[in-house]
Amino acid sequence: MPQHAVGSKRCVACEVGNGLPTANGKAHSYYLSRQDGRRMLVVERRPGDRLRINGSTEVVILEICPNLVKLAIECLPESNNA
Repeated sequence: MPQHAVGSKRCVACEVGNGLPTANGKAHSYYLSRQDGRRMLVVERRPGDRLRINGSTEVVILEICPNLVKLAIECLPESNNA
């Protein structure tokens, strides 16, 4: 049975520095090593949770089904354009 977003505004900020992404906030995260030596950041999120990347892009988990995850990707307005 699909899990629907409940309107939570929980957000975790991810930043990329020196080629390695990091997660800041209350989220379980870990790295997976790839065959080419690079690492991938994995962040666990629930429906309604958000992931903000470099302060400019927000990914919202809308719905989780057994074989499908629905995501919404939003570009945030730049603060210096106000």
